[in-house]
Amino acid sequence: MEIRWDEKLTIDNGVIDDDHRIAIFIVNDFIHMKSHEACRERAIEIIDTLRRHMRHHFVREEAFQRSINFIDGAEHEREHAVLARRLDQITEKLESRNLHTCPASSGQRPTS
Repeated sequence: MEIRWDEKLTIDNGVIDDDHRIAIFIVNDFIHMKSHEACRERAIEIIDTLRRHMRHHFVREEAFQRSINFIDGAEHEREHAVLARRLDQITEKLESRNLHTCPASSGQRPTS
């Protein structure tokens, strides 16, 4: 099931929304992996891309929230920490699973 951006999710019409759109794109990339593409390296690559993107996003979003004195900022930061840990756990699980490896010729990302 694909995740779609909805204008109701708009926060700042800027970098925060762009971050959210990119995160949705990355998650959809993972969701759309075909079973024949479900190799360990590819799955880890996508999740690692999401982890790195979200860590940068969290810093930006938390700074933005502080700048506007966002009332629920502390709770939102805790949610970020939970999500960061969950992404780490997913990576650990993928690394420990015995998924088939990507074929040697599939060094590039598939095109859609």
